[in-house]
Amino acid sequence: MFEIIVQKKLFVKSLAHVQAVVERRNVSAILSHLKLEATEGKLTLTAVDNTLSITETIEAEVIHTGSIAIPAQTLYDIARKFSDGTISLKIDEAQTSMVEISSGFSVFHLPYLSVDDFPTIDQDNFDCKFTMPHISMQKIIDKNRNTIAQEDARNNFNGIYFHPILDNNELRGTATDGHRLSSVRVLLPEGAEKIKPVIIPRKTIFELAKIMLDNSHDLDMEVSTTKVKITLGDVVIITKLIDSEFPEYLSLIPYANTSYFSLPATDLSKAVDRSTTIVLDKSKAVNLCITQEQLEIQLVGDNQSASNEKLEIESNNAEKFEVALNAKYLLDILASLDPSSNARLKYSDPYSAILAQAEDDEKTDFVIMPMRV
Repeated sequence: MFEIIVQKKLFVKSLAHVQAVVERRNVSAILSHLKLEATEGKLTLTAVDNTLSITETIEAEVIHTGSIAIPAQTLYDIARKFSDGTISLKIDEAQTSMVEISSGFSVFHLPYLSVDDFPTIDQDNFDCKFTMPHISMQKIIDKNRNTIAQEDARNNFNGIYFHPILDNNELRGTATDGHRLSSVRVLLPEGAEKIKPVIIPRKTIFELAKIMLDNSHDLDMEVSTTKVKITLGDVVIITKLIDSEFPEYLSLIPYANTSYFSLPATDLSKAVDRSTTIVLDKSKAVNLCITQEQLEIQLVGDNQSASNEKLEIESNNAEKFEVALNAKYLLDILASLDPSSNARLKYSDPYSAILAQAEDDEKTDFVIMPMRV
């Protein structure tokens, strides 16, 4: 038996968190379903794919305990379109192969599956446990999310690389797609000294980011060599790690660059964005011409169009310097900076990597390679 009554807003919020794990196309029918488990006063929702599981527990009025598996996308679509109030889910007494979902005068019937075949991700013997402050993980994700590769053949580029720097008592999160790189250092959480370097997959990072928007809990993290378990209040995420070596990247960050120019990040972002209005491909090269007091932004667009922007800057180099950068990559970096901060770009020559930072945050590094035009 299975019968519950749950608040619509609470139920839909939880469904939004867990159903996103479910892939639209699944070879196995059970993988397109959510498991709903009703216990005393609680409803636990679980979604699983081949690498990731998310479980969330919410309050519910439980009339009959039990467990069922319901099509994830259909259940979410039905629930979010109900009017505010309560939602009832119960096994139909007349059609025991169906679950009745109702709210007010709206009633739906869906087939469900037994949970006997519902998959689980095995939990390892986690050898490292610590609590990560919400603000630290939020920073690592926000600064790295634009740099993670999207389904790159090089599997090690498809996530964020976490590793400790014991000498500095820091935890570092780094991402690269082979053309640009971002890296963030935060205070090493107590207990994280034993953490082995791990790559958390892109999908897990993005689902975690969504959940963190609604959840201000610090993250209890348990790490093994193959999996990570993350607990935020009533939400539990278990993810397999990327089984690959992250490239040696520290030598690629050009900390030795001494020449720089700086200006408000928002001003530079708006100017570059305006320049790209004349091109369909936002990855076009934008040319930066730097003198000691002025930045000139030039872009050649489609059909012989062109744009030119000039901004006042501060610079420590009196010599004229020109460099071409991927406009989209530059905009992604600027979007990751605090809008109220100054962006500082450090350079050496037109063909070497450029280091971008916010002037008030030297713990976050962005590296972008020039384009040859």
